[in-house]
Amino acid sequence: MQIDVQRLRNSIKGTGWAKFLAIVYYILGAIYILGCVTIPLGIFMFIIGIKTWNAASDLERLKYTDDPERLYSALDNIGSMFVWSGIFIVVTLVLYAILLVVYIAFLSSMMSATYTL
Repeated sequence: MQIDVQRLRNSIKGTGWAKFLAIVYYILGAIYILGCVTIPLGIFMFIIGIKTWNAASDLERLKYTDDPERLYSALDNIGSMFVWSGIFIVVTLVLYAILLVVYIAFLSSMMSATYTL
């Protein structure tokens, strides 16, 4: 398979926004790490930020070089970012489900304690 390098260079856009998102992921990761329960979410956010930053950097370098390894590295980082994002969403949903169960159990115990007096 032949890759039209010039066409590929012209189609690379949005690397600035990708780096902005990476910085947002870093900030959110730092906020999540401050909470006791949300430390795993913060770690996932940092990993997603790293993968996003690396993909954007590889795509920027690909604009100025003919190195196809940059394309493979960028695609690998993008794929890895999607995997980590999916894991993040699953872990977040599980944590929300656990918190919902704890909240309902707490409310039901409060309601039963109120009516027994």
